[in-house]
Amino acid sequence: MQLLAFSFYIGKISTKINKYDIITRQILMKGMRKIEKIKAVGKEIINILKNNVLFLIGIVLLIYKSIFLNFLLGLEIKIDVIFYMLLVALFIMCPIINKKNKFAYIYLNIIYAIITLIIYADFLYYSYSTNFLSFYQIENLQYAKEIGNGLVCIINIKNMAMFWFDNIILAILSFILYRKTENTSYSNKIGKAIAIIVIILLNIWKVQTKINEIYTSKSYNKSLIVQNASIYYYHYGDAKEYISNMFSKEEINEEKLKNIYDEFSKEKVNSSQYKGIAKDKNVIILQLESLNGYVIDKKVNGKEITPNLNKFFKENICCSDMYNQGLGTTADSEFEMENSMYPLENGYVFQKYSKNSWLDIYSTLKSNGYYTSFMHPNTSTFWNRDEVYNSGYHIDEYNDIGAFPNIEKAGEFYSDEGFFEEAVNIMNKYDKKFCATLVSVTTHIPFYLDGVSNIDEKLSITEKDMEQYEDDTFRRYLMSCNFVDYAFGKFIDKLEETKLLENSILIVYGDHGAGLTTSDQIAKLYQENKMKYNEFEDKIKDIHIPFGMKIPGIDEHIIIEEAKQKIDIKPTILDLLGEDDKFSMGNSIFSEKDVTFIKGLGYITSKYYYINGKYYNRVTLEEIEENQELKDMTQKMENEIYLSDSIIKNNLLELK
Repeated sequence: MQLLAFSFYIGKISTKINKYDIITRQILMKGMRKIEKIKAVGKEIINILKNNVLFLIGIVLLIYKSIFLNFLLGLEIKIDVIFYMLLVALFIMCPIINKKNKFAYIYLNIIYAIITLIIYADFLYYSYSTNFLSFYQIENLQYAKEIGNGLVCIINIKNMAMFWFDNIILAILSFILYRKTENTSYSNKIGKAIAIIVIILLNIWKVQTKINEIYTSKSYNKSLIVQNASIYYYHYGDAKEYISNMFSKEEINEEKLKNIYDEFSKEKVNSSQYKGIAKDKNVIILQLESLNGYVIDKKVNGKEITPNLNKFFKENICCSDMYNQGLGTTADSEFEMENSMYPLENGYVFQKYSKNSWLDIYSTLKSNGYYTSFMHPNTSTFWNRDEVYNSGYHIDEYNDIGAFPNIEKAGEFYSDEGFFEEAVNIMNKYDKKFCATLVSVTTHIPFYLDGVSNIDEKLSITEKDMEQYEDDTFRRYLMSCNFVDYAFGKFIDKLEETKLLENSILIVYGDHGAGLTTSDQIAKLYQENKMKYNEFEDKIKDIHIPFGMKIPGIDEHIIIEEAKQKIDIKPTILDLLGEDDKFSMGNSIFSEKDVTFIKGLGYITSKYYYINGKYYNRVTLEEIEENQELKDMTQKMENEIYLSDSIIKNNLLELK
């Protein structure tokens, strides 16, 4: 009986063991199936990755190239902007999703070469002008030779290697890998379609929610757009705006514009203590090509680079802190001075808006009995000047190179010595009060003086004086400045000889910087003159310009140390003549206003820098937090630029 009970008990245990064994095996089988599924998924992922190696390489390269540009230009690299770069890279590489065939290799190399070309061109142009390329500059291609002279001076083996070395490596690896790998194209068309749709939708979403906001709010400063949206979205926004403006005018927010204009008008300073002191006097405006502020009052080997200009600035009225309103061209400089407004894209106002209604200095003075003229030893079609000055400003006399047939060549351009002499002869024949602008040309890049007679006798510095400066272009620039200074001295002598000087307001300033990238050479020049050259001096070197004026009735030497701007010149002239100024964005230089707003950079006061979205104490050079004063000034800058741009693009001065 006990044996039977034991057998029954053993049987039950055995049954349970068998049951557990079955369950265990079922669990193991399920586990094995899951492992097999995981393996299958893993294998699928590996296959997808294998088939998308080129797609992934392309994404990494496009993100790298954009970050590399920001790094080289000293622009901030933000984490959220890397995400924007990723979205663009995904979009650009969509055509080779799941492909590892001949088309994919060719597409990757061609697209990356195109992107490199664009970004390299951006690097060169930014190095030359502290600005990025734009579709608005397409019309400037007709001046490719002159603009190209500046870019050619920047291109070198080092920067070419930095930007193009990875393209060469990619091409070599593509050739090797293509020969060793299978020509495959992953066939999951539904998955590919979904991926592409998601990528496109993400880009559309980001453009609509963030990128458009960045582009619109920071349109006055391209560096801020690139910092906050990436170089890719900058070019997208630029193309979109350009195409849109081709077919329609920019929409005006009338209420916003009215509020800005009312606020601007309340703060406008219309006159100074010198109002009318030079009533009915002539006005002679001399704009000197590419004359940087950093060459003034500097010496090489103990010899002054610009002795005559130094003397003029020290004996008369000098603004030691004068700036351009943009990172532009000679045409932009002329526009700023003549209209007291902010320029658009490089030379774009002269190209597209030449026939707008303007309240320029010439039209204003002409209506008050002045004879008006413009002189420049270059072709009249350059920067569309013939259209601007004849049909836009309606000046009385326009003199291009045809009016100066006997002046010598200076390299690719003409000698300012002969130009200044002939210009004085022309002005001396005017039989009524006049306003004449002279725009020089000798110091245009590449700064050659070949063709100038007896050049060694006219230069006060020699090659030997500049042995410590290794860069040929920099040495040529200093030599050309020295020659133009000589020509300026002769110009002053001629004005005194003809009695024009004693009866004229004479205004002298640089049009823009030379666009040199040789910061180490400029630092050496400062060091030789026992001065410090810091990163901020480097950032503003091509917008900080020399400015001085001689005014009949003011014999004392006056140094104006507050930050002033080129758009202050027109209201200053009208203030001195005692004439009404119907519209100017600037103020009299003699006003207490201490700020200059600069498109493409920010603003400068005697206390602060606001550069590319960051605030700095101008004395300590340390970055500081935004306070209400700085915030208000930033808003004021954005408002003024919006007002000026809206007036230009919509020809609103015809309503005044």
